[in-house]
Amino acid sequence: MINVDFSEEEFNNKALEFFNVSKLLNDNWNINHKNDKYYLTKKQFISLKSEYSQSYEDDCSDPSAVQSNEIINIEYHVLFHPSYQVPVLYFNAYEDGKLISFHDIPKIFVNINELKTSQTELLNIVTQAEHPILFQPFFMLHPCKVQQVLSQFKESKNFVLTFISIFGPSVKLNLSLEYQNYFDDHPSTQT
Repeated sequence: MINVDFSEEEFNNKALEFFNVSKLLNDNWNINHKNDKYYLTKKQFISLKSEYSQSYEDDCSDPSAVQSNEIINIEYHVLFHPSYQVPVLYFNAYEDGKLISFHDIPKIFVNINELKTSQTELLNIVTQAEHPILFQPFFMLHPCKVQQVLSQFKESKNFVLTFISIFGPSVKLNLSLEYQNYFDDHPSTQT
């Protein structure tokens, strides 16, 4: 397998390109920079049915169970990781204005009822680390396999788009197919 080398400058260019397309698509991404380091951010609210409400979803005799949802506010950051030399996804999730604990992280993963992951196994996927630009604690999807995965998509028109499309859905960060359609229809935006 051929390794794909990413430079911080290339990441910055692709992140800016992604941001410009997100503006055209009204997708509410932001781009921030500090000390010549760029990172993308997005905030969204997600609704999670509690385990109780999932158990009683079909029980019409308990309407409060059906309406019992948790609202989680998630802040995503996509940035270039200086050690791994790849894009990485950092996130924090808040419930009732409070940062959720590591113990509660599994509930934001897609198909949590199907997730058969122990706390130890989860440490191989998610870790809490200092954001390398903001110097604040964030959860992050561990970047150790990112280069290997992205090397399978060498023909990608925008590796930031590819990265978010592959790794984002695991933590409910989904992109519209309109992104790919835009890049297919506008090859002149590629660098």
